[in-house]
Formats: sequence, C-alpha cells, structure tokens
Amino acid sequence: MPLPQDDGGPNPLAAIAYTDEYSEAMSYLRAIMAKNEMSERALSLTEDIIDMNAAHYTVWFVTESTFSHRPPQLTSFVSCTGSTAPKSSKPSTRTSRKN
Repeated sequence: MPLPQDDGGPNPLAAIAYTDEYSEAMSYLRAIMAKNEMSERALSLTEDIIDMNAAHYTVWFVTESTFSHRPPQLTSFVSCTGSTAPKSSKPSTRTSRKN
C-alpha cells in the first residue's frame, strides 16, 4: 500500500509541486522502504524514479542496497545506471581544490 508524503498537514508552509506520476512513484518507494523490500519490483520502481529525477540520492541508495542484498541480473542494473549516470554526473567532491 503506498505511503503518501506528509507535507505537514492540510496547509503546508512550502509544499513542493511534484507531478502526479512522481508523487505516486515516491509513495510506493516509501512503502517499499518501510517494509525493507529487496525485490525486482523495488529495482524496477527505483529505475523509474531515477528516470524522473536522477539527483535523488535516496533512490540511488535504495537501488544499490536492493542490488547488493538480492543480486538480480547484472544487465538490468547496468542498463539503468549506464543510461542515466552519464547524463546526471556531478563533479566529485574528492577532487583537489586550489586554495
């Protein structure tokens, strides 16, 4: 059962206007996380959410955790990250900085 986002009651101070599709997907992700579900279904859901918002680090964490606890077909995970990661890469925080 999906878990809707609680923005702080009926009149939230600063609600974010998510698309209906993204809100629904995140509701299912919260349910999967609450159950600690490590399944193909969880991987499929995280892949869909990453396609909608590749900067959502929690989704990447759930993907990695699910992958490491229940090894699926490697090609499924690689195809997800392989197509999304290059478009969404961010500079490493470990790069040397000049003072």
